[in-house]
Amino acid sequence: MPSHDVVMANHRKHRADQARAAAERDGSRGSASEKPAIPALTDVDCQSYRAGHHVHWMQALKSINKPEYARLTWAGKIVALDDLGLDVARADGTIVRFLNHHAERLIAVAGGVGSNVNVNEGWAILRCGGYTFSISEDLGQPLTACVMESPPENPTDQKRAALIEGHGGFSAPVQP
Repeated sequence: MPSHDVVMANHRKHRADQARAAAERDGSRGSASEKPAIPALTDVDCQSYRAGHHVHWMQALKSINKPEYARLTWAGKIVALDDLGLDVARADGTIVRFLNHHAERLIAVAGGVGSNVNVNEGWAILRCGGYTFSISEDLGQPLTACVMESPPENPTDQKRAALIEGHGGFSAPVQP
């Protein structure tokens, strides 16, 4: 198994390659003085709903609409940002590091060090700048691997169980 540093270096290279490809596709190069554009989620191939990957609609709604879960949310301030995630200071001064697999999007939305965020660790949610991100507390391990396989349109019960286990969840249209 590759080391944490090797996995993270490969992840950063993959994200940089995707950003370069998107810039070439769009023909945009942007100046250093421009505020970074918020990368579109459509450029992301990952299909995982595990912590630190994509936000599942149920986790986003339950973390804010259910009082028993919403009260677990705490306000913090970003104290550091990098290409793997961010450090957030709690009101008591403790700092918690969170990872996100699309950190450049998080950086563009957050607006920099000193920005206010709301964190719900129970649902692995961070909200800032009107956006919701899935986060994973940095416990010294890399994020789970991205899942590149799209879920099938009409999964069987067995496949649904596999999607929950492998993807961390899934969404499918309601079948009449």
